[in-house]
Amino acid sequence: MGNSDSDQDIKIGFSAVDIGDSPNGAYLIILSGLPGTGKSYFAKQLSDVVPCVVVSSDRVRKALFVYPKYTRNEHARVFSVCHSIIKSLLVQSYKVVFDATNLNEEFRRPLYKIADEVGCQFTIVAVSSDIDIVTERLRLRMETENPADYSDADINVYNFLRIGRQSILEPHICMISPVDNSHVLKEICNRIERAGSLPDI
Repeated sequence: MGNSDSDQDIKIGFSAVDIGDSPNGAYLIILSGLPGTGKSYFAKQLSDVVPCVVVSSDRVRKALFVYPKYTRNEHARVFSVCHSIIKSLLVQSYKVVFDATNLNEEFRRPLYKIADEVGCQFTIVAVSSDIDIVTERLRLRMETENPADYSDADINVYNFLRIGRQSILEPHICMISPVDNSHVLKEICNRIERAGSLPDI
């Protein structure tokens, strides 16, 4: 892919990102977890409490591909665009939540590098949930239309991705959704405040 194609991809990707608040200090929150574990819901909860920009890999994918095929090349292209968007936002001093599976080091390492290059702190949240809750969430996803839900993942995708996920080597927060959500929200707010990038809200 040439630079012009890459630039066009990033422009399209940005169209799938809502930037409502003014920059208020760079900080990166990386969500990691299987489909249906509650990552997007938690990202929304976090954005309601902390002024931040949510970058959703599912939403960016749907902007880039009208009919996604979920191939490895497509996945790499989507994450490359997401990483470029995240770096651009952090450079501009936005807080960013990356809502994606981020299940292996191949896709997590670039995020650590971005944070290091920008000079901002980051927090990784490993999201999980009871299998019965996940199964019900994914069943409802398949049976109902929700314009705010950009994921196509069902229980078969969940089981497939579960096999290949890798342990997170960096320090991280383990969160069982939804029971731990409130506690983890407070912990992230505390971390951002200690980093000196939480305004009075």
